[in-house]
Amino acid sequence: MKTRVLDVVRTAMVGLLALSAVALPGCRPDEPSTELMSVKGKIDHIRLIQNRPGVIGEVTVRFQSEKHADREVTATGLVVLDTEIQINGVIARLEDVREGEYGRADVRVDKKGNGEPTYTVVKMYVERAKPIGEGGG
Repeated sequence: MKTRVLDVVRTAMVGLLALSAVALPGCRPDEPSTELMSVKGKIDHIRLIQNRPGVIGEVTVRFQSEKHADREVTATGLVVLDTEIQINGVIARLEDVREGEYGRADVRVDKKGNGEPTYTVVKMYVERAKPIGEGGG
């Protein structure tokens, strides 16, 4: 009888441990996560979007990725209403940015489940060469 009670207690303990491992938060691959990364590179393509609420457009940038052994990577990020855009330190609009320019951006990376991450541009800074005669040379 005592052995049977110990077996029941032991089984209950193993079950509780297994249940707690599943119930406790951890690094499950299907949980959403968000991180902020800084990207510096060349603007390959700009696409203005007018029929998607809250989204102004998409920007495709080519940059060197530290995560990918400094290999050149191309990624597309959403430009939303809250995105701060500056050209030479002056507030600008997405329509003012030109393809082929170089810039820096702070990008929020949202990962949901095992799907592809969503990139949202938080801040974009473009340094444009000033024409001769504008104090640049």
